[in-house]
Amino acid sequence: MERAFFRSFWGLYSFSSDFSVGGYYINWCFREIFYIGCSYEKKRYCVFYVEGNKGFTTFWTPVSYESYEKEPESKGIFEKASVFIAAAMFVFGLLLVVFKDVIFLLLESSYREAAGISSFLILMPIMYTVSETTVVGINFKKKTYWHMLIASVAAGVNVFGNLMLVPVYGAKGAAFSTGVSYIVFFCMRTFISKRLFPVNYHLAKFFISTFVFVIVAFINTFVPNMVYQVVSAVLGLIVVMFVYRDQVKYVFDLGIDLMREVKERVASR
Repeated sequence: MERAFFRSFWGLYSFSSDFSVGGYYINWCFREIFYIGCSYEKKRYCVFYVEGNKGFTTFWTPVSYESYEKEPESKGIFEKASVFIAAAMFVFGLLLVVFKDVIFLLLESSYREAAGISSFLILMPIMYTVSETTVVGINFKKKTYWHMLIASVAAGVNVFGNLMLVPVYGAKGAAFSTGVSYIVFFCMRTFISKRLFPVNYHLAKFFISTFVFVIVAFINTFVPNMVYQVVSAVLGLIVVMFVYRDQVKYVFDLGIDLMREVKERVASR
């Protein structure tokens, strides 16, 4: 069943399109608030982080609607999508934190100072992307007025955080505030959606991983010792991979099977 889920999920990619108008408003709202917070430093450091959230929505939205229209009571695809996407986002996010200094060395020199605030900013694509798999209840039940309320509350948290933290901590305070506001954003989207369309999103795994990621991000943002930063990120990655061990093992086994299949095809020629 899981293999069929992955085939259908990726198979629909080629003809999907973005129906999430609310997503554009949310991205714009947070981007503008974050830019204002970062104006104490240099705005160009922020651009690198805020343009990568739209891709997943582009193909997930039509996939979810088509699945719901065919089988309104079938919720397996939403459960699997949420847990696999969460596992992938947290693992990839922590890998970025582990190698952030190396990555920024490869970029233009004007971006390198942004390495110090990058960890909390990674929460933005994590929370937004995973919430796209958990927000489906609001869309399916046509309660889309919740989107504006959710975005407004989360943006309010971000504004308050910027007002309190930016004067003291500068861009680091803006990054912390933005990361926390996106957690609020995820929670509101998910819990409201679950009330309208109950799905087991394995939230215990998600919130354990979120807690671990916040600790790692805090160390990598506010503790200047590089050894502590790298060690905390590696330990966090190990914990997250253990929490999502079933998903990690499945993807690993899938990769091994794919390599064997390719090898057999090459050998048969």
